Amino acid sequence: MHHKSFFFTNSPLWRKKQHVFNQSLAPELASWIHETGSLTQRLRRDYNNPIMVKLLFHYWRKPFLNESLL
Repeated sequence: MHHKSFFFTNSPLWRKKQHVFNQSLAPELASWIHETGSLTQRLRRDYNNPIMVKLLFHYWRKPFLNESLL
């Protein structure tokens, strides 16, 4: 491991997107999983709900070694 992470004790194992997985998902679920925009904005739009997100922390971290090699 290159450094400590708030979320991970080991470097995450990144995998290529598998098309088989996409085919087994219901279209309603797949659209949420593959959402490229803001999930907060989508929740507000789709459910007409003025939800808010509270930012707990935000800062830059060095990538894990396997991430920086990419």
